[in-house]
Amino acid sequence: LASVRRIISGATTLDPELAEKFREASGHPVEQGYGLTETSPVITTTFVDQRDAGTSPVPSSVGRPIPGVEIDLRDALGGPATPGDPAQIWVRGNNLFSGYWPHGSGGPGPDGWWFTGDLGVLDENNELYLVERMGEKITVSGFGVYPSEVEEVLLEVPGGDQVAVIAAPHEVTGEAIVAFVVAADPDADSDALTEALSNYAAENLARFKRPGQIVVVAGLPHSPSGKVAKGRLRAIARDLTESNS
Repeated sequence: LASVRRIISGATTLDPELAEKFREASGHPVEQGYGLTETSPVITTTFVDQRDAGTSPVPSSVGRPIPGVEIDLRDALGGPATPGDPAQIWVRGNNLFSGYWPHGSGGPGPDGWWFTGDLGVLDENNELYLVERMGEKITVSGFGVYPSEVEEVLLEVPGGDQVAVIAAPHEVTGEAIVAFVVAADPDADSDALTEALSNYAAENLARFKRPGQIVVVAGLPHSPSGKVAKGRLRAIARDLTESNS
């Protein structure tokens, strides 16, 4: 790694422990960025040259807006977000697309602002922290649950290597939480791991945030960009629900 000068992570949330391992091995911090195809594609970055001299990226942050780009966090009604609460991420800048082909619909409004479809938190230093895609938020008996919150708790259990949490239809609660887990040891007892995960969730999560089903799998499906293909996991969860009904 002696020739490495910069390490950049994208496509999905970076595990702080993994980032620290890369920093220790290479001597360089892992830089994060956030953006979408519609933003050509960068909105924020933790690149050191965008930051105060001598500082390192803030753990879990995806950085500050790049020059010429503004971000604004708004509540569900379009008003100013409450500081510290997850809110809608809006963006404005010359990097934005004009609209979707072929009719140009879905682009920025007359004031230039465009909603990314993501939820995040902005701190007092203008550092952005991603929370979730709005479409991935789970509603259990009227209570909102962010999959990332459940995933972070389950990853604390020894024996689990990867976790993906999705929603499955439920006739009583509207939606139920299903967790797909990849064991660190492929030969591990899946029943024992499932029990450990379930017990830990019961101790560390509110009742409505606990997975109704935990499925140990050999691996998680990924899209070409490297993101977990949660749409495929939802289809698997629906099949499991139907087979158990």
